[in-house]
Amino acid sequence: MQHLVFHRTLAALATSVLVSGCATEAISPLQARDVPKERHHSTPTVTSKNPARAVVVRDTGLYGSGLNVHFSINGERTATFSTGERLAVTLDPGIYIFGVLQSVTLGSVQEKNIETRLEPGATYYYRIMIEDQTGTSIQRYFPSAISTHAGQSPAAPD
Repeated sequence: MQHLVFHRTLAALATSVLVSGCATEAISPLQARDVPKERHHSTPTVTSKNPARAVVVRDTGLYGSGLNVHFSINGERTATFSTGERLAVTLDPGIYIFGVLQSVTLGSVQEKNIETRLEPGATYYYRIMIEDQTGTSIQRYFPSAISTHAGQSPAAPD
């Protein structure tokens, strides 16, 4: 009888770990690590005296953690992200297409894009996530809705 209880408990624990490991979770830009320089591919030229800033953060979590994600601006690969990493990019104000694509694609996975307008002097935050059904995606998000360590403000990293 104890043997059966042990196996059921072990099975319930394993299931709970697997289910929780499948979700990715948004993190504050302050909690994220910088994308290492060796995974920066291009840097946009900025001419504006009052540029905008885009801070891109990839989720944490086990789901998709074995895959890097390529991030592009207007179709040009800018950086390759691992889980829990961030990249702050300074850009001229204007309209941009931000895209994400898994580094290894199986089947018909395509780059996911969003169009975004950046205003002079403003900072915008974007979240890269991997979802069960749709694969990698990117969306704008507001880090003030995410708890941070020691009550720190989730301001854009330098």
